[in-house]
Amino acid sequence: GVQLKRSEWVIVSILGILKAGGVYIPIDSDLPSKRKSFIIEDTHLKLLITEAEYVLDLTFYNGNTFAIDVEFIASDHDSSALTVASNENDLAYIIYTSGSTGQPKGVMIAHGSLANYVTWAKTFYLYGNLSNTNFGLFTSLSFDLTITSLFLPIISGGILNFYSSDEEISTILRSYFESGISCIKLTPAHISMLEGLNISSAKVEMAVVGGEELRASHVAILKKLNPQMKIYNEYGPTEATVECTIYEVKAVEETILIGHPIANASILILNEFAGLQPIGVYGEIYIGGSGLAQGYLNREDLTQEKFIDHPFQSGARLYRTGDLGRWLPDGNIEYSGRKDQQVKIRGYRIELGEIEN
Repeated sequence: GVQLKRSEWVIVSILGILKAGGVYIPIDSDLPSKRKSFIIEDTHLKLLITEAEYVLDLTFYNGNTFAIDVEFIASDHDSSALTVASNENDLAYIIYTSGSTGQPKGVMIAHGSLANYVTWAKTFYLYGNLSNTNFGLFTSLSFDLTITSLFLPIISGGILNFYSSDEEISTILRSYFESGISCIKLTPAHISMLEGLNISSAKVEMAVVGGEELRASHVAILKKLNPQMKIYNEYGPTEATVECTIYEVKAVEETILIGHPIANASILILNEFAGLQPIGVYGEIYIGGSGLAQGYLNREDLTQEKFIDHPFQSGARLYRTGDLGRWLPDGNIEYSGRKDQQVKIRGYRIELGEIEN
């Protein structure tokens, strides 16, 4: 488990866990104790990496703890390379999302799925005329949107800049856009906040937007800050490892789509009988390919319900998103909402059934 404020210890901990062959589970300090306790019990946590500030407030956990900011002394440890070799099917992390039964569900993501996303994203986003490949980290580790900011700079020679967990988000956003960092990953809710910050000089050159629906008003705000800014609309649930489709928005007045599949991802749009919908006809979006999660931790019933056998490819699986969309003649996908009551609040997926429970 990783319960840390945003600092260099975050990346030290996560890389250490992955290199040692472990699985990291982000635990947001702002979660209610009951939610934290559920995650601890559901994962049978072996170790909680935290920091001194939280040690006296760990009423939800009685296991092994390591306050990395005071207990880790580099000189006490061997600095040679680890010999543990994880394969593509070994788990890398588990992120908990809202569950309609009242309990969150742990989405299991393997090394292969994580590697597929970050290597594709490096090639797609950072192969261009950017001043740098630097990102800033200002969103929660419990939000898989953060994966992009966390890993892309460190696999591309960029710098990962940490923004304090104690600062107001408005202060962080103003500082970020004026800092000279080229790349940002954010939600439409963050973009809406930018409008009232009176930022005079936005140096961000590329914005990757995910988590909820991107609208023309959001694009207009970003383009006003920097008319040359590249804006990408990502689509994909946590179960597809951050995202599975991508679309570059080039003008304020254009229809904003969710785009086409990323590398090694496949999208099917099916009717209620699992038949393929023709171009232009709405249906449910199903996701396949290398980015699929292994399922939900300790929830085989839900895994079988949501991750179904591929109707046209033996041995493959598809994830039922509950999202509706249609293919357009140019190969892009237009999103048209949910087929259930799920909502997005500040990028977080909320099942109303959980609120009711």
